[in-house]
Amino acid sequence: MEIFVEYSDPDSESDSTVSAIYPETRTLLHSLGSSNKNVSIVSSPLPSFPAELHHLYSASTRASIEDDPDIHEGRQRTTPHSVGSWPTHIYLEWYPPTTELAVLSTIISQYQVQLRGQIEIHSLLCNNLGVRLPLHR
Repeated sequence: MEIFVEYSDPDSESDSTVSAIYPETRTLLHSLGSSNKNVSIVSSPLPSFPAELHHLYSASTRASIEDDPDIHEGRQRTTPHSVGSWPTHIYLEWYPPTTELAVLSTIISQYQVQLRGQIEIHSLLCNNLGVRLPLHR
């Protein structure tokens, strides 16, 4: 990948002369007012990508948009794949105000009374130490 691109300058033919003599040198023209200054930048080739890392960044291309259970160990999709519909996760963190926290706590305690210990409800409003937790789960 080249960092600088050479453009022809109708006023200067010295660029082509420098490039012909020193092919590894790029000439960059800076316009400062009416004067041009030639700045030479020597480009060096980039180091090669280590072979042991090639498999880490390879991705197989899909041949079709049809669902193929063989690709994912025989599992079936619950929602069929459609092009352009990508899963999106939005993380929202909400600390309920004291009044809303009281309402939620009341609802949880009422359900615990109704269930009479058949199902144990674990509230995520506070941790074991009583510290209020954000609701984001």
